[in-house]
Amino acid sequence: MRNWLLSVNGVLLTAVCLTLIAALENSVLPWAPFFVVQAVLALAIPLALKTYRFGSLRAVRWWHWLAGIAAAVLIQVVGGLFLGLLVPNLFGSPGETAVDIGAALMAMYETAAARLNSDPATIQTAYMVMIFLWAAVGEELFYRGYMQGTLEKRLNFNRAMLISAGFFALRHATQLLLLWPGYPVIAALAWMTFSFAFGLLMSYLYKRTNSLILPIFVHFILNTIPLLG
Repeated sequence: MRNWLLSVNGVLLTAVCLTLIAALENSVLPWAPFFVVQAVLALAIPLALKTYRFGSLRAVRWWHWLAGIAAAVLIQVVGGLFLGLLVPNLFGSPGETAVDIGAALMAMYETAAARLNSDPATIQTAYMVMIFLWAAVGEELFYRGYMQGTLEKRLNFNRAMLISAGFFALRHATQLLLLWPGYPVIAALAWMTFSFAFGLLMSYLYKRTNSLILPIFVHFILNTIPLLG
């Protein structure tokens, strides 16, 4: 089983399965949109196989931390302009669910609240807490540590980077499936594009530093910034 999970076919099929699980957990399952099973597996698989690289924390200098914060802020600004202004204005208007990822996520919280007999603010808070606690570590361990790290040994870095970033983007697209059949295609495609670009950057940073420390840190800061507003 271990050898299969470390093969190209094993990595690809595992990624497909986890994406499908996330799709189900963000749509038809009773606890949607909380992708609990996918989150647990994304942590468990790389931890069990030990496919990740961390290196020494001492190798990370103080300016690396500052550069990581600066990078996260810049990515957040660029992402905000792309997702909140450029795409909505090109294909509709800001605040329109079909084209604005922020509005689409709010619609998702409202739909989830109605299903779970709660209120949108509570759902949003719980969802953001889950993302805050899990995403930086879980996503970097799975998509960079497991997928990229394993595929890179069997294919090459460029292919491994593109494949891992592609699945990373697909997982983000599943977050809006609760809105089906009114799935906001434009907003989802924009969200996938941003996620894909971010995945490529984290793959490059992982390759350059040979450690998940800075990718996790940048990812964590990026997810923290919206909570400060």
